[in-house]
Amino acid sequence: RVLFRSLRALYENALALVYPSFHEGFGLPPLEAMALGCPVVTSRRSSLPEVCGDAVLYCDPASPKSIAGQLRQLYDSPGLRDELRIKGRAQAANFKWRDCARKWWDVVSTAANHD
Repeated sequence: RVLFRSLRALYENALALVYPSFHEGFGLPPLEAMALGCPVVTSRRSSLPEVCGDAVLYCDPASPKSIAGQLRQLYDSPGLRDELRIKGRAQAANFKWRDCARKWWDVVSTAANHD
């Protein structure tokens, strides 16, 4: 619980979560950040565009200039930060643990029935 409260406080008080990933399996850290109202800067790689939609700022993960530019944009624009907080919470609401568990169970059940 202490760790969760600490992580929550970091997300809620950060300018942004910067997640310039080159390879990503799902994108849980950006999803957690968005759910807690933290703006996100991430890359258009792997699953991240599907998970994050239009609720984040995208950067080139290989370009410090691109990452810094997105951070500068957030720093300079309280309105953009507020917009991304709202969009992020709405985007994160599309993902439910129960739905994830059902989909995973369907995959496992289908695979088990093919043996």
